[in-house]
Amino acid sequence: MIFIITSSFLLGGCLDLFNKGDDSETDKVNSFIAASKSTPRIAAISDDDLLLALLREGMKRQSMLISGRELMMVQADAATASATNSTAATAVSTTNIQVAGVDEADRMKSDGQFLYAIKSDRQYQAKNQLRIFSLTAAPASQHIVDIEVGQVDDGSLNGLYLLDNQRVLLLYGGGGFHYFDLWWDPWSWQGYTNVIEIVDVTDSTNPVTESRVVIDGTQVSSRMVGNHLYLLNRYTPNIDSYTPYPNSNTQENQNSLLLAEAKLDDLLPTIDTGSGSEPLADANNCYLPPIEDIEKLSADVISLIDINIDDPAQWQSRCIIGSTETLFMTPTSAYLATSRYNYDASVDQIVYSSDVSMVTDIHKFSLTTSGPEYRGSGQVPGQLGWDRKKKPFRFGEYNDIVGVLSSDGNDWSCTSTADGKGCHRLTLLEEGGSSGLVIRKTLAGLGKPGEKLYSSRFMGDRVYLVTFKQTDPLYVIDISDPDNLQKGELQVPGFSDYLHPLPGGYLLGVGKDAVDATAQNNGFWGDEGRFAWYQGLKLALYDVNDVQNPVELVNTIIGKRGTSSTANYDHHGFIWLPADTTTGRLARLALPVELHNEPVSVTYGWEWAEWTHTGLKMFEIDDGAISGVPAINEKADLVVESRSTTKTYPTTGIYQDRGVIAGDSIYYLRGDQIWSGSWGSPTIADGPIPAN
Repeated sequence: MIFIITSSFLLGGCLDLFNKGDDSETDKVNSFIAASKSTPRIAAISDDDLLLALLREGMKRQSMLISGRELMMVQADAATASATNSTAATAVSTTNIQVAGVDEADRMKSDGQFLYAIKSDRQYQAKNQLRIFSLTAAPASQHIVDIEVGQVDDGSLNGLYLLDNQRVLLLYGGGGFHYFDLWWDPWSWQGYTNVIEIVDVTDSTNPVTESRVVIDGTQVSSRMVGNHLYLLNRYTPNIDSYTPYPNSNTQENQNSLLLAEAKLDDLLPTIDTGSGSEPLADANNCYLPPIEDIEKLSADVISLIDINIDDPAQWQSRCIIGSTETLFMTPTSAYLATSRYNYDASVDQIVYSSDVSMVTDIHKFSLTTSGPEYRGSGQVPGQLGWDRKKKPFRFGEYNDIVGVLSSDGNDWSCTSTADGKGCHRLTLLEEGGSSGLVIRKTLAGLGKPGEKLYSSRFMGDRVYLVTFKQTDPLYVIDISDPDNLQKGELQVPGFSDYLHPLPGGYLLGVGKDAVDATAQNNGFWGDEGRFAWYQGLKLALYDVNDVQNPVELVNTIIGKRGTSSTANYDHHGFIWLPADTTTGRLARLALPVELHNEPVSVTYGWEWAEWTHTGLKMFEIDDGAISGVPAINEKADLVVESRSTTKTYPTTGIYQDRGVIAGDSIYYLRGDQIWSGSWGSPTIADGPIPAN
């Protein structure tokens, strides 16, 4: 079902700018772009002929730009918040999420009774497989079955959600890491299909597929709120015999003929909920963001899709013609954001210029029973950085005000600023004005010159961020009074890649230790610049009750340079079980860790240590509420790979490793294998389950 946008939209609705009197398709597009770029609002297209013209012109521009003839405007790519789907009496860790009430897909989940894990390697299997384990025999666990799911032609199973009554929602297709290496190239996103499947596994030997949805495109991101799945989908039109990278006049002429013959249905994605394919988008639910001119036009169709998992046929969708790099969601709102910068295809690199001010466009949608409802758009200076997993953490919402952390500078590391101050800023926006989102307050100059933003977190009326080049400035900002922001700062060695707010005004950081490079190199690297060499894995516990005077209570360093954890790259690698004050049990933390702790030949900070082992490292976190003494207590390592005379490096990295804490048992997913052990027991892991 398509929700029709009408003039009854709040704030005056979307712009109706299509001039039907233009003589040519290009003129129509130029007129529409010129009229729409005067405001940050996305413009409602509302006309099939215009939508067709935009897609045709977008494909034409993409082919010209990717061939290297022009510059391409590219749209770049918890704590108290945790998914609550456990039905077991045993305390169990759930997927670490950014916002309470907004679940996120992951590779492994548990309801406390069963453990569900994706089997991602399809080398020797025709279909995808879902692994199911019983936790009743903890800690050894019991492998019940590997069930085949989906169909032979489905893409790789890349994420799952747990529903009620032993049902799972499975995501196949887009979303793999390699897609985002080529975010700037729309043609790399052609030919993919997203599949959403709901499977009843009550009888694990006879799984029943309740519903199946097939969508043209690639999954950028997904979230679950209540019984609604929200999927951000990217689709690039695909025409048979069309040459994405024309290198001759003949190919260009053929492309022009194919575009002239293309109909609207040929260029739009479809969705099939079981009753046949239908268009995922039409002119009445599509928008064009403001762009400078037709040369920046893209044929990408970005769709925000709302699927009711109890009745998938009652889906809703909104689409944007052009790239959208990140999705931030709360239980009531969705924000789509895109940073603008230049890409030079002829030299295959990002091109920055201090003469060009980068901006980020933000579009807000309310999550209503009639689907996502457009509320308005705003614009903030700067960009959102490189890391697609950390971009959503630059956003937060408090009392209907959305906060955004953006960064200026000539590159993502902000190595230069005009006024000699830090290049990061906090911008608070609220609904209002002609554009729908207006700036309420800005706090600029965060960080010191040359410092990169490594991590950020919004939680309630607090904002936390860490910048780094030589030392770690931890900033704490109180936004409870948006017109009178309060800020505190703490300087400590190293940096945090991930920040996890705790109850009682505490904050846990996971990152790296660092040593001052200029103090060690005796001028070899040039003392004119401030920088440091990162070292081993660092955990730090902070007291942030006094906003203006944050304090580091305790820290611990794991290993030497080269040591890392999954949480350094992905917040789903932070496995957390909150403290139980009724029983006196401390909070438990597990991190997949690749430990590098072998002796080094020199003492310079740049020297990497060789690999020692890989496993799940266990900690107990004490903020002092139970024992009276804040502490980070190392408990044990669930080691699954170790160095030997014949094995000097790990089988694979830890980027997708996961874990689950269930009572006094712990489970570790590495690759497609599950290992288990007892909490705090310093023994070699049991596994893999089942045994090879």
